[in-house]
Amino acid sequence: MIDISLKDVMAENNKSITDIHNATGISRNTLGLLANGVSKGIQFDTLEKIINYLDCDIEDILEVRFNNQDLLVELQNFDEQSSTIKISNEDGYSITLFSVFSEENNLFSIEVTTDENNTQQKLHTAFNFLSSLSRYKLEILAIEISNQIHSSYQEKISSTEFEYISFNWEFSILLDKLNYGYFWNIPFVKEPLFDVIANKYRNENLKKI
Repeated sequence: MIDISLKDVMAENNKSITDIHNATGISRNTLGLLANGVSKGIQFDTLEKIINYLDCDIEDILEVRFNNQDLLVELQNFDEQSSTIKISNEDGYSITLFSVFSEENNLFSIEVTTDENNTQQKLHTAFNFLSSLSRYKLEILAIEISNQIHSSYQEKISSTEFEYISFNWEFSILLDKLNYGYFWNIPFVKEPLFDVIANKYRNENLKKI
């Protein structure tokens, strides 16, 4: 899915639809549809005129997003200390990551990184896939990975009980937005994902736990 973020870029540049219309000749109706996110598409010459006038990049106007429901997390090669994680969506995009987990008292720790055996091409695919997600969606992904690994771990070692999960992305080669971690209690991670996220962000703006 591609989102058009013209309104945000206009606000950042203190420009109005009339300003862009007068400078580029693009109709007010077209600009209004783009600014309100209801346009079904944009022509290349229109996009070029807008980018040149606002002095911005294509990715500032167009943002690739994956629907939350599209993301599928599948654990592979699971053992007591590690697992590979296949993340894919309905469009056929997929990446394979590597996770290492450990236990200490009542804390279950998870660290996720790229598989050391991945080729540069695979690393590039992982970069494109993950960097296309907002922090909001990366957090949903982090919760889902944590939930699956914790559940699988408990099934394998049924006597182990934890109160908290710590989660960390270790992607020094990727964007800054991936270089952060989380500390959750078990009940939080086990709640329905979208209820959790909705409640969390209702009164807070992308604040980490």
